[in-house]
Amino acid sequence: MIDLDAYGIPFAQLQVLFERGYKGTVIVTFIQSVFGQLPHELAVAVGFSQTMMDKIPTLLGARGWEYFCQWLANHGVSRLFHVGSSRKHYFAFRISE
Repeated sequence: MIDLDAYGIPFAQLQVLFERGYKGTVIVTFIQSVFGQLPHELAVAVGFSQTMMDKIPTLLGARGWEYFCQWLANHGVSRLFHVGSSRKHYFAFRISE
């Protein structure tokens, strides 16, 4: 079990888990701060261009949780155990073989 409790969005840490093929339970704290900005790499991973992120970094923040869930789904995560609202989300999921 891995607990990713970052003040912010632990995109980079989750990316490492996916790249290394981690299998098991992951517990995550997701908090959008600094005007709700998303990590640029996350926005690019779900289809937004780096140019768009450079010009309008706060525009995507209103749907940040939705984009993050889309990114997780792209990595095979189909079920979350979730508690949260607004910009604070606490959740867990399992990566299986």
